[in-house]
Amino acid sequence: LHVQQKGLMNVGRSKPEEKAESPAQLRRESFQRDGFVILRALLSDEQDLGPIRKEYTDYISSRTKTLVEEGKLSTDYIERAFDERLACVCREWNEIYMELGLHELYPKSVFNLMTSNHKILS
Repeated sequence: LHVQQKGLMNVGRSKPEEKAESPAQLRRESFQRDGFVILRALLSDEQDLGPIRKEYTDYISSRTKTLVEEGKLSTDYIERAFDERLACVCREWNEIYMELGLHELYPKSVFNLMTSNHKILS
C-alpha cells in the first residue's frame, strides 16, 4: 500500500515520515497552484443556498410562463426538478441562461449571502 499524497509516509517503506501539512497550508498550496480552493460543506444547503434556489425557481417559473404564452417554449416543465427543468428550457430557448447571470438577474439572496454571511466574509 502506497499513499502518494504529499506530507504522508509511504506505508511499507523505511523512509522517515515527512511532517504532515496543516489543512490551511494545503489550501494555500492548492490556491497558489490552481488559482482556487474547494471548501466542502462551507455553505448550508437549506439555510445558505435555499433562498437563492427559491429566487431562481420563482424567476424561471414566471419567465417560462411568459415564454410558453409567446410560443417560444412548448411547455413550462413545471413538473421537473430545478436542474432538469433549467436544462429542458435551455434546450428550447437558450437565451434564458444568459438572463440568469448575475449581470442580468442579480438576486437579493445572492447579494445577502455575499455580504452578510460570516463564513464567506472570513
